[in-house]
Amino acid sequence: MRKYEKSTNNNCCFQDRCKRLENDTQWFAEKINKGSPPKSVQVLFLDRNSDMIVVAPHGGKIEPGTEEIAGMVAHELGCSCYCFCSGHRKEERKDPGGEDGHHIDSTEIKARHLQALVKGSDIAISIHGLSNSKSDRIEVGGTNQGLLQKIVNALNKQKCPAQLATNGSVEGTSAKNFINRYKNRGVQLEIPLRPYRVHCAGEERRRLAEAVASVLRDELQALNQQGSP
Repeated sequence: MRKYEKSTNNNCCFQDRCKRLENDTQWFAEKINKGSPPKSVQVLFLDRNSDMIVVAPHGGKIEPGTEEIAGMVAHELGCSCYCFCSGHRKEERKDPGGEDGHHIDSTEIKARHLQALVKGSDIAISIHGLSNSKSDRIEVGGTNQGLLQKIVNALNKQKCPAQLATNGSVEGTSAKNFINRYKNRGVQLEIPLRPYRVHCAGEERRRLAEAVASVLRDELQALNQQGSP
């Protein structure tokens, strides 16, 4: 297993170094809009051959800022990062039922490359945008019970208000959730719009990324030691 050392560079290198995954891009395009134009939707992936994957499944204009946060967490850990991004404006994403047709629920995401990445990871973490605009707390959910409270504590210590997710829509505990399907080591973060997902949120994002990465780094190193002869 890889060792994860603390990064000395707080800049997110994800966007400039990633590659487009054509097969997964096509899967999302067919799922959301019977084949959206490739220039409007894309899956971007930065492969660092790591034991952990950070995913932003609703990036771009769906949940703005989530792909940047995912990239910063992945950069802090030196691990791989996967983002689905849509460039469609909100009014272009409506399905006949009036919902956001590009916001695919985590229990429905079955893109082939993403499933293989999660299956091969010791920990999968997904970054989401909290829809409740009145909340300023990060909701921490998922099935990795050993990590959830540690992440909450680390975020609060870094003055990033956080709590365990208790609302069913953001708890991230379904066995069908893509981060929970294999090793049950999934973590889901629901990030409020302010102060983390607006354009001027560089310092807030940095503190968030460092807090989350500090916990995951320790966990991965502990797993590494357990696997040593």
